[in-house]
Amino acid sequence: MDHRDRILNIVTIADHGEGLMKPSEAVRVIADLIERLDSSCESYAQETEALLRIGATVWHQGQRPCESGHPREAAPPLPSR
Repeated sequence: MDHRDRILNIVTIADHGEGLMKPSEAVRVIADLIERLDSSCESYAQETEALLRIGATVWHQGQRPCESGHPREAAPPLPSR
């Protein structure tokens, strides 16, 4: 699967709404992915930054009110270690 196919899959999932996570769940998954990264890998800093930015985007979108004017579920703070 190439880059374009992955993007189309993301759009398809978003359009159909099947398999979507709540923002809080998505942020937890992203945090888990960051935790599993190999810190000795050359790409660690770039991968961590990319996942943090994705997580921040999900968090931000979860904070915005939806069309009805009612706020969506806000992602809770991540537990400290």
